[in-house]
Amino acid sequence: MELSIGPFDYRVYMVPNLVDPATGEKLDGGISFKKQELYLDTSVIHRRRRTVLLHEYFHAWAYHLGRPDDEETQCDHFAAACLQFEKSLEPWGGKDALKCLEVKVDMEGSIPVLKIPRSDWGSQ
Repeated sequence: MELSIGPFDYRVYMVPNLVDPATGEKLDGGISFKKQELYLDTSVIHRRRRTVLLHEYFHAWAYHLGRPDDEETQCDHFAAACLQFEKSLEPWGGKDALKCLEVKVDMEGSIPVLKIPRSDWGSQ
């Protein structure tokens, strides 16, 4: 699956045992700006995947399109990012596409730059 972020396309992968290479901390999500890839740990339950993926997606949005200083513009950027995220999911089957993401086993050289630490709220 690929998601558009402005003019950039990011490939989305499920990754077993996603960890922060600097700390060894287990992660739910990560991103590589260099490879334009978003990562979800394979242990993330389906109903949380969209939340984790949108979190990483917004990091990429801010990286490529900037971070506004004022709250109104930040909210405009967030709304635009959410709309584009949902529109990018549509050709892949919408949120149901998150049930069948490709698993990437070889993570050599792929270092998540930003991440979501594993949390206890995964049962929501």
